[in-house]
Amino acid sequence: MDIVDQIVNLPKVPPQYANWLTDCPYYGNYWVYVYRQQVRVCVSPSGNDSTGLGSPDAPFKTIQKAIDEVNEPGHVVPVPATYTGTGNVDLDFRGKAITVRAIEPYDFDTATTTVINCQGSSANNRRAFNFHSGEDVNSVVKGLTIINGYQASGGAILCQNSSPTIKNCTFTNNTASIFGGGIYCYDSNAVISNCTFSKNTALSKGGALFCDYYSSATLGNSILWNNIAPSGHEIALAGSSTPSSLKVLYNNVDGNRTEIYTEANCQIVWGPGNLDIDPCFVNPDSNNYSLQSRIWQWDDANGWNEGKNNSPCIDAGNPGSDLGNEGIITANVRINMGAAGGTVKASLPPDEWRLLADIDNDGITNNIDFAWFAGYWLAKGSELPADLDRNGSVDISDLKLFSDDWMRMGNTRLADKADFNFDDIVNFRDFSVLAGEWQKSGTRQTSDLNGDGIINIDDLDLFTQVWLQ
Repeated sequence: MDIVDQIVNLPKVPPQYANWLTDCPYYGNYWVYVYRQQVRVCVSPSGNDSTGLGSPDAPFKTIQKAIDEVNEPGHVVPVPATYTGTGNVDLDFRGKAITVRAIEPYDFDTATTTVINCQGSSANNRRAFNFHSGEDVNSVVKGLTIINGYQASGGAILCQNSSPTIKNCTFTNNTASIFGGGIYCYDSNAVISNCTFSKNTALSKGGALFCDYYSSATLGNSILWNNIAPSGHEIALAGSSTPSSLKVLYNNVDGNRTEIYTEANCQIVWGPGNLDIDPCFVNPDSNNYSLQSRIWQWDDANGWNEGKNNSPCIDAGNPGSDLGNEGIITANVRINMGAAGGTVKASLPPDEWRLLADIDNDGITNNIDFAWFAGYWLAKGSELPADLDRNGSVDISDLKLFSDDWMRMGNTRLADKADFNFDDIVNFRDFSVLAGEWQKSGTRQTSDLNGDGIINIDDLDLFTQVWLQ
């Protein structure tokens, strides 16, 4: 009873915040609020770091104060607002296994309106996050928009001897005077998924992402578009004597592999499902990176509406990735690429826009997809591309789903791509275009149907599948 009396005498939070405090004892008409056991700490520009408690009605003012106060494995939750200045930039997890996230990270609205504006410049170097204390995948940044960072390397985020998870974030207008306009990984195995990188700049290498010194990072379900660097507009890997690797699967990368710079001994593990097609953002000029959809797209200004195009990034993510809140809308069979993927505001596809078992995203489920599928047979783990039922293993239930799609075409891609002269039929005139480019290599050749940078028998195989249809 002495312990109970001590608990009763602690400050209390009204019952309307019961959904915020979990596993706390109930007393009378109040929920007991145990300060040192906080698992969710709130931040607001109107809060106070001196008198705040981190509760919804008494939030802290800065994100760093909340990070310092939260207990593992707690969450730091800034309300939708723009965060600037000391305490909101150069954020340090201090080795904690915690999450800093938008209040509703799976609602694209709160992700786009929870903004860290670093206000960095060449004279005032600032970035959003500095991971340097051995953080691992349990240290998470989720559902934030990071803009205007400026640092020597890692304009928005630095991962040094640390391997955090970065999800559902948008990076734009960040700059590195040397490496990694968006993210710089040094001896890091960072996991980056469902992020959008656009208009980031590195003055040397890696406009969006740079990996160095034995890094072995993973990039998935993301869009890297219109970033700039002299070497590797989108991605760069360095360290010929300390080689790095990057696993890239189910991303839309501007320029494909030609915009990835790799030093000797470094390795890009180019998985299935990568694209190089205009992502059709709703309005990139105003930094609206929702995906256009003729069925239903989300626009912060206009709500749900119909777009002019269908983005190729809709339903193009890893078939083995959980749909998250995207699963609320039954039309989506696969997670979307980009920061809105897995959120309730993810754009909707037309009917049969993308096939579940089209593992390589070429518009048809065929022997190439089966080869990928067979390579994962009986494997266990998370987000395996062939784990079509998403239960953590590739087995007979996935084979059943694969067989349902066998030799089917989605209504999206292959037939349209093979109609090289845009006359609404794939025929000899289109074949003459392919023949004229036969064995040519380079980016964005008209008849490079599988996007591997060369016109060869693989493209002819895909072409014949839609011949005269």
